[in-house]
Amino acid sequence: MTIANNTSGSDADEIDNDGVLNGDDADAPVTTGINGANNHSCDFGFKPFGVSSGGGGGVESYSLGNIIAKRTYAQAKTGSLSEPNYRNLRKWTSTDLMQAGGLTQNNNTNSNSVQALSLTALVPSRLTDLRLVAFNTTPADLVQFTNAKEVLAIDYVKDNIARAVAFATRTNGEVYNHTKPICDRLKGAQLLAVEQITVNNTPLIAYTIRNPEGKTEYAVSFTAGQSASRNNIRIQSNWFSKNVVGDDMMYNFQLWAESTTLLSEMASSVLNNLKQHAPLNSSIAPDMPNAYIKAGRRVGGNLFLTIVNKTSATTGYFTYAGNDNEQASTISRNIPFTMTANGETVITVPVADALEANISMYTANNSLEDLVYLADGAWGIDYNASSTTISNYAVRNDPNRIFKDESPLMRNVSVKAVTSDYLVIYKMLNGGAMPRDVSAYNTLRFTAAGTGTLRITLVKKSITNWADQYSITVPASATAKEYEITLNSFKSPGINSPINAKDIVQVLFSFEVANKNTNLNASISNAAFVKTTATVNTPAEDTRIRTFPNPSNNGRFTVTFKSPVDQQVTLNFRESGTGRTLHTMQHSAVKGENVVSVDMSTKVKTSPQLLIVQITGNEGIFSPAKTVVQKQ
Repeated sequence: MTIANNTSGSDADEIDNDGVLNGDDADAPVTTGINGANNHSCDFGFKPFGVSSGGGGGVESYSLGNIIAKRTYAQAKTGSLSEPNYRNLRKWTSTDLMQAGGLTQNNNTNSNSVQALSLTALVPSRLTDLRLVAFNTTPADLVQFTNAKEVLAIDYVKDNIARAVAFATRTNGEVYNHTKPICDRLKGAQLLAVEQITVNNTPLIAYTIRNPEGKTEYAVSFTAGQSASRNNIRIQSNWFSKNVVGDDMMYNFQLWAESTTLLSEMASSVLNNLKQHAPLNSSIAPDMPNAYIKAGRRVGGNLFLTIVNKTSATTGYFTYAGNDNEQASTISRNIPFTMTANGETVITVPVADALEANISMYTANNSLEDLVYLADGAWGIDYNASSTTISNYAVRNDPNRIFKDESPLMRNVSVKAVTSDYLVIYKMLNGGAMPRDVSAYNTLRFTAAGTGTLRITLVKKSITNWADQYSITVPASATAKEYEITLNSFKSPGINSPINAKDIVQVLFSFEVANKNTNLNASISNAAFVKTTATVNTPAEDTRIRTFPNPSNNGRFTVTFKSPVDQQVTLNFRESGTGRTLHTMQHSAVKGENVVSVDMSTKVKTSPQLLIVQITGNEGIFSPAKTVVQKQ
């Protein structure tokens, strides 16, 4: 029980368990005494439980350029964007991991001949609550674009929900350069508290974080360092990574759990495991902030920063080092602000449609108190290098854009290329690859120019089969044209229900040509999810595409569909796994039923091959279909 309701009279003893709106509560009235006298009402609150997986951690404490946008695009195509379904994973043991490809090995040394400890031997293999089962969710690709030499992430799971996570990295000579408080605030989390705790006589900085799903996570972070000149392991827990003293070999731990009890147990286990190898030295005291940025929220052209100030100071300033777009140089400026002494203040920072910024917060006497990295989602392009040549790719800001009641895709993009295949222009909606809920809007509006067929795909985080992502195809226009497409017009080959747009991670604009070298001048601008009801692209009465036989044993099959009018249509056949176009053909459709013979016997190189069949015309929207081609 946490917060008492401010009521009077017979129900003055009502208790609110969660401090949240009544809509999250369950009232349980209890009547005692004669004739209903002395009534009591207990208000039981239910808050979300569980924590975020370690597989999504460990990145973006500062700009990584277009790496995260490319990574997100690749993860969507392989079906690894969504939270792990632990029922489909093997239980983890340290022996399993050591045998499965050497993510962590204890025979590594650095230039000073310090032998590395095994990360698997340092994190807990099990916890006291034996119902918690360990699963390996390591994002192994972090070694490709961070300073980590090794990575290990273990989720401790009960009822298919992660309840605690141990995320560990090994670095040489310097601390791991991405921290949970910074990464999580980029993803929309709130930093509710920062405090010092003691575990096994070791001072550690602890954080209370409310993630975007409303779950409360209790976290600690610390580093253990080995040096050739010492016979002990140095433990450091710092607010600023720059204050961590480098050692020859460094083990960086980020631990988080749904309760402080679980968190303390994990931290104690790691410290005890380290102590098995050498005495621990924790002589460097943690550097605690006197003020910090609780949360950052982007709305249109403004960034709202919530400041927690634990001092009597009332003034400060931000150093804003930002990049206006994906190709712009960094520009720095100071932004003064006023704040409430010993309280919270919301500061508005105009940012227009800028991409990203590192924001340092200073208070009295030029004291640096906090550093955050906040960003919009980045644009990027994807193409087949063997069939496409890019001559120009540019992302530009629009200083005159006015943000109304919409969910915008910031900035505009243009590409000049020669291709015989496809060019994809993609936009990550939020920083940190976090999904955006656009279910309050009913239309995607944008201006586009290009050649061939334009396929727009809304990438949902919860869909694991790339072929089942919702998309629509429309004719591309050589000159800039405004499109308005209702969200219900987007169709999935494998899901019959309308799109639930609560978790859109990326929007893809794919220009596809008919297997001959084509000069492509493509552009996307003024894109946004809006609440205007589109009057174009209304689905035909029967939008289904059918193929027979399915599967086809010789690569030959027929495609049937109904057209609302006589028109010229384009049939497009794509690989489901890659989205690559294998075959395109034109057909003069008649109003009503149409039957088209297709021969893919020379187009399909592997068997069996799952294809996505799409049809584009000036009138009507046709739901894509799946068909399987098997070669004899």
